[in-house]
Amino acid sequence: PHGTLAGHNGEDRTMYAIFSNIPNGPCFASAICAYDLGDTDSTFKSNKFTRVEHGATTYHTVTVQDRCEEPRSLYDAHKYNQLRDSVEQSGSDPLYTAKCRRYTAIAADRSNGIDVIFIATDDQHFMKLAVNRGEGYLVDSFRIRK
Repeated sequence: PHGTLAGHNGEDRTMYAIFSNIPNGPCFASAICAYDLGDTDSTFKSNKFTRVEHGATTYHTVTVQDRCEEPRSLYDAHKYNQLRDSVEQSGSDPLYTAKCRRYTAIAADRSNGIDVIFIATDDQHFMKLAVNRGEGYLVDSFRIRK
């Protein structure tokens, strides 16, 4: 898939994602997280969906068939619209975070076993991160001037 990085053996596939909080707060923030595509694929293939009844405090979980050959019904898709299990990020913490800065775009490449991530921000900065053994390091940062 696009946006993923495969290792030399073609098996370790990593997807990077941007998460940001509400932009109207006193100080917004962003984070870069890494996800293993094998874990993501397993979570989506589990076919365990959940919902919360109106006014209830517990989830009701069902296992449904949801394959291209036999997709789940529209009723079930509307009623049970959340996956039961979350997709966990690859590490315990985000790779890189920023306070009072919003990340707007991300691109990644792999060179000599090190993932290189390029990030654009809403204040016209571009950042280059290197990811090695699950740790993100800022390599360079510059601003586009008008």
